[in-house]
Amino acid sequence: LHEAARRATRPELRAVAASNLSHVHDIAGDAHAALGWAEIAVAESRGRRDAAALLDLGVVQLRMARLAAGHRTLTYAVESARHEESRHLEGRALEALAMATQFLGRFDEALALFGEAAVISEQVGDLENVAIVDADAAYLFILSERWGEAERVLRRSLRLLDQLGLRTRRPFALASLGEVASRQGDHDAGLALIQEGIELAEELDLDSHLGACWVRRGEVEARRGRFADAQACYDRALAIADRRNATWIRTDALNGLGEVSFRAGDLAGARDRFERALELALAMGDPYETARSRKGL
Repeated sequence: LHEAARRATRPELRAVAASNLSHVHDIAGDAHAALGWAEIAVAESRGRRDAAALLDLGVVQLRMARLAAGHRTLTYAVESARHEESRHLEGRALEALAMATQFLGRFDEALALFGEAAVISEQVGDLENVAIVDADAAYLFILSERWGEAERVLRRSLRLLDQLGLRTRRPFALASLGEVASRQGDHDAGLALIQEGIELAEELDLDSHLGACWVRRGEVEARRGRFADAQACYDRALAIADRRNATWIRTDALNGLGEVSFRAGDLAGARDRFERALELALAMGDPYETARSRKGL
């Protein structure tokens, strides 16, 4: 349907269709196709559509682990939204910029941006973006081991997602909540939540979410000392990452496999996986995965 809309005679409608095609490919896990359509949308957009197109492009760049480019594009998106006086788009762009900022390891700055995005989105009634803010801010709390805050925002996000009927956002939020439960000592509850995320991602054919869920399950299995099960989970995540060229998932899974190999006594295998993960993490500019790889080595 969106491809049919590309035959519209009005340029602004063709730009909207390009953005929508980018969304569809992004959700399905085909980042390269999503990037191509996002770039077309930016080239064809004018005025208020320019901010929306820049936002879409920046989000896809983050999905492809192009952190510096994504942060730069999303900074432009915020500026464009403010120029067009679109509070709705400003809230959305600030949320995405906050996510890019936290990926770069600037947690305090990211937290402030998340807060600003939430305030604006609540003021304009954009509850979907409020739910997204909560789900993405949880990653920051998880990395800084603030388990109570992570659980609070994830549960609030899931309540809003249920209220709004936004099923495609649920798998990753469920997996993150499962990770938090496991970190607090309840591995069974954590696995149950992650499995719910896996089943929903499979039902909706969401490869990127499915890969992330398998990584989270691998972490919990490793934490319980079930190394063979953990390796099987990481291998499934790696297969999805290879199929979709998903650098985030590949790096996370390789570091996980390195940790499992080390604990199982396979030092050569651990070294190989940590070195591969380190190369990817450095290329992304992700300080957390870089530190994780170096710690493993």
